[in-house]
Amino acid sequence: KCSKGTYIRSLARDLGRACGSGAYLGGLVRIAIGPYRLENAMTIEDFEKSICNFETF
Repeated sequence: KCSKGTYIRSLARDLGRACGSGAYLGGLVRIAIGPYRLENAMTIEDFEKSICNFETF
């Protein structure tokens, strides 16, 4: 877990430099922000279905 001010890509670069090598991230996934968690996220398919079933008043 890291704070909102942590630059993970820069951290990887700096670690590579400290080891006398290069480094980069092959991927980065935000799994949570505030009370929102990735495992509770709606899929695109479910989101599209919910929009199609939305009734306007």
